Amino acid sequence: MLALATGKYAALIEPDYTLPIEVVYENAAMAFINRTGTLDIFSHLYGIRNRNITLPSYIPDWTANTLLVKNAFDPRYWWFKGLQTEFQASGNSTAKIISSQPGMLTLSGVFFDTILRISKPVYDTSKIQEWKECAQSYDALNSPYGSSYSAQERVFWRCLSGDMIICRDSQLRPLIDDLDFPKYKQWAAWYSSHPDDKTHALTASALEFFDTHDAVGTCRSFAVTEKGYIGFVPLGAKPGDRIAVLLGGKVPYILRRVEDNKLSDDLRKTAQPYYEILGDGYIHGIMKGEVLEEGNERGRGVSLEDITLI
Repeated sequence: MLALATGKYAALIEPDYTLPIEVVYENAAMAFINRTGTLDIFSHLYGIRNRNITLPSYIPDWTANTLLVKNAFDPRYWWFKGLQTEFQASGNSTAKIISSQPGMLTLSGVFFDTILRISKPVYDTSKIQEWKECAQSYDALNSPYGSSYSAQERVFWRCLSGDMIICRDSQLRPLIDDLDFPKYKQWAAWYSSHPDDKTHALTASALEFFDTHDAVGTCRSFAVTEKGYIGFVPLGAKPGDRIAVLLGGKVPYILRRVEDNKLSDDLRKTAQPYYEILGDGYIHGIMKGEVLEEGNERGRGVSLEDITLI
């Protein structure tokens, strides 16, 4: 496989068949970050990890069971469909490694928000109304999307497909209200009426929305944040987990602080926070660099933090 790599991936690592698999995986992931300047590798954090392999949370387990749900795509599906090429959550930044050692990685980024509520996973059919109620549970007067019903409705349906649509010619484009809202309505009616049959009476135009929604939401849960944002997060996420924008990341990442009683004695003595990364997510309204741009627009810059993953 290494011999097939070209361009920036050529000679990414030096083969050494004497190394333990954990070391090989960590070396490969760190080489990828250093070579590309991106955190795209974090979008491979999915599946049920192999209990016989001990890896830090930020290193993908390429032996993981990717079939999280029967007959479902794994969470990398939006990579296969190309959606992530359209996202730039950290703007045009490159990954900034503050420090790195085996089992620990410190990156530069921003904690943007915290998960407030989690609804049913996407594969739990006929739950559109529950997602909508979850989204509307936040005080509309303080919503970052606007307080009117029409504004809330528009944000909701756009969020379900990542504000993009995959057309029948497989081309991606931003959603257009007049053109694509009817596709959403057709898909929603089909989805609610036929929860156990994903092929029944689905029109060609509704199929475009269906395919894009699957790319964004497969094997993820619908969530509302403390600031009122909505989106999709990894299945293992829960209220209290934090949403971070890390330099070099095309998408936000969901982090969970490691409790002190789970840290080694040496780490506990440092009195600094350590985090596990659960995976990537889609948070509507921050996918185009808004988090980093907001501070610059106010003339005060963005206060970047050193965020340590273990």
